[in-house]
Amino acid sequence: MRRSGLRRPETLTDKYRILGKIGEGTYGMVFKAEAYSTALLPRPSSGGSNAEDEEPMTFAIKLVKSHKEGKNDVVLSSATVREIKLLRELHHDNVVHLHDVHVDPREKTLALVFEYGDHDLHDIIVQSKQKPLGEYTRKSLMYQILKGVDYMHDAWVMHRDMKPQNILVVGHGRKRGQVKLADLGLARIYKEPIKALSDVERVVVTLWYRAPELLLGAKHYTKAVDLWAVGCIFAELINTRELFCGKEVEGSNAPFQKDQLDKIFKVLGMPTPQTWEGLDNLPEYNHVVQMGRERKYPSQSELKNAVKVGPGRAGAALLDLLSRLLEYDPETRITAKEALEHEYFKEIEPEPRDWAFDEPGKEPVSFRTQTVEPVAEESLPWKSKKDGAPGADGKAEGGAARIETIRLAAHHSITTTIADVMDLHAVAVTIIHEMGSNSLSVVAIATIQEMVITRETQETDSKPEEIHKVVLVGETAIPAAQVAVLMLALRQELSGQVVTVLRAQVVRGVQSNHEDGEDTKS
Repeated sequence: MRRSGLRRPETLTDKYRILGKIGEGTYGMVFKAEAYSTALLPRPSSGGSNAEDEEPMTFAIKLVKSHKEGKNDVVLSSATVREIKLLRELHHDNVVHLHDVHVDPREKTLALVFEYGDHDLHDIIVQSKQKPLGEYTRKSLMYQILKGVDYMHDAWVMHRDMKPQNILVVGHGRKRGQVKLADLGLARIYKEPIKALSDVERVVVTLWYRAPELLLGAKHYTKAVDLWAVGCIFAELINTRELFCGKEVEGSNAPFQKDQLDKIFKVLGMPTPQTWEGLDNLPEYNHVVQMGRERKYPSQSELKNAVKVGPGRAGAALLDLLSRLLEYDPETRITAKEALEHEYFKEIEPEPRDWAFDEPGKEPVSFRTQTVEPVAEESLPWKSKKDGAPGADGKAEGGAARIETIRLAAHHSITTTIADVMDLHAVAVTIIHEMGSNSLSVVAIATIQEMVITRETQETDSKPEEIHKVVLVGETAIPAAQVAVLMLALRQELSGQVVTVLRAQVVRGVQSNHEDGEDTKS
């Protein structure tokens, strides 16, 4: 194995110019950035190039903070792992694209680089209170949302957190007016689940968009939960306010939320086992019976009085689509594919398009963009090349470097622990990034006969100081921080099947100076 082939992994500031901060929360910070050169960027797996590649490319960089889990600093939550894993597989115009992933084991930071959305749908709805959305814009937004949901469902993925804040809209360039479904932290593959989904996460979907079967404790739910949320979003686009604004019982992990169901029953009427087959088998059904005794709810839907659907055939078609999205029984609730074929989109003018802000023959629609807060480079939570990192030749300044190789050979006995190699939360996202769809199968891992994890250290007076890590798979040098996301994802999603991979033999040794091959000492 040749040492000369090793290069220091690039940092974020090697590729991206940070334009400012656009958000901050408990998860971390989000920055707006642009690429120094599109040649440096990973290409979408679909490959190829087109004219839009020549546009200046802007990005949202989501920097994930580390947090404590026991004694360990953890950067990779299960939600982050799931989002990375799924976005490496999902490629559609109406699903946000994950361009790049950076893990810095020194700074204990994880950065996800997404395509930039100038607006989220919530912001557009708020601004439309002063200037209502035109029918073309509203219909085109809904049509694209449904196309994104339909694509995800065809890929056996439930979003499980559909709400206006998680729907981005591009406001510039050739993609102006294009919808992007985002924030897949709660998304899950639902084909033949190993266990009841309610046993995996007790609470999914933000309360105001949560389907009634979830509120009543359904243990096995379906993609229909996303369509209920889409119905709530549709009503919100029309009314410029939320349709079902219940108050959540704070600190409760129980699915039943009485005030939210009360808001739903007042608009859609009280469901019965006759109108919703299987209702009386749901764990929280007794609460429905009790609520019916406490107050009088409509026996039929009052949706037409709660939403401004408008007159004539167009209003009737809109109301019919909305009613089918907000159907109590998930088995009869309309699917995304069926909704896209509904007469509201297919037969009623104006025809929806993929560019919601530019109706043919009309003045373009525009909205205020989110504020970008200036940020000084020295205050950024990551380091660039000039900050004392080793050069491209792999040598550390101020001391002789030595190479320690650690081989992980699958299907052998353990000679030491994985923790002895490196912190799994600081190991590698790149197998997901570099190997594409094959990286998500256990078979692909098993067929890699060995992964050589190379750790370069600098000898000092006190103890070796870790400089950087590189993983070599075949001839490819990959930043070492980029294997753990895959391992963690597989361990979480596929349970015991991954144990064989994680319980691999660890052989430690020092690399020889031979051009080919390596010497190891157990």
